[in-house]
Amino acid sequence: MHRDAPKSGFFDLPTEEQIASFCPDDGPCCTENRFQVDITGVPKSAWNMSATAVFVQSFVAAHPEYKKKGTAVRDAWTTHFARLKEIYNEQQRGGGNTVKKVKHRRRERKLQIYYRRLRVAKHYEGLQESVEHVIRELGVDGMSSDESDHESGRGEATYYIVRKPWRTAKLTAYLHVLDALHLKMRYGGEWDKSSGSWPHYRTSSLRDSQRPPPTHLPRNFYSDEWYYSRTSFAQNALYASSVLYNFSHPKQILR
Repeated sequence: MHRDAPKSGFFDLPTEEQIASFCPDDGPCCTENRFQVDITGVPKSAWNMSATAVFVQSFVAAHPEYKKKGTAVRDAWTTHFARLKEIYNEQQRGGGNTVKKVKHRRRERKLQIYYRRLRVAKHYEGLQESVEHVIRELGVDGMSSDESDHESGRGEATYYIVRKPWRTAKLTAYLHVLDALHLKMRYGGEWDKSSGSWPHYRTSSLRDSQRPPPTHLPRNFYSDEWYYSRTSFAQNALYASSVLYNFSHPKQILR
């Protein structure tokens, strides 16, 4: 079946005729100004290997500091390509709208967590400045997402927390204290519920988030094990701040 060459993000999709007639000996499959990848093909196809080489050359030309890190740039592109291919396949299966709705609901839940933790900071004297700093540094994308076993919205759903492997355990524990303080705000000491909707039930899972971490965070927001498992290219791309944060809450708050 003939396929036209529609645009997809910042690159074009080549036609089947272009892919079939491509010969690496004749030169690159595309150029920097008209970057083309075969989203339906495998990463190591002749076309996609050529496109990868074009990407690496263009990236290194724009960022000379990575001149000796071509392998890391290529690996980063290959990982990104795999994600683009996954999104494309979801859309082709006709699940685009469903996927968007699910992602929207997850995003809304992350927003609720973000603002809930900020409200805790405002409620407890002695927390506001320190907690607001952490939460605003993390942003909404730094909050843990979750997956519902009832994404359709029917029944009493359980939400399974998707872990963020990049986040240090001390930071995660710090955020969990805020969640516990939120429950205390809502129920008081006698489980007398305040106004508002009931908090949904979240439980841990073994699944790790595949989303990239926020950048420009203080270095000790990132797990040492995770950070040092990255390539130097990936570490530099985080632009981690040298300012370190003390993850502790005032003792009077924890009583």
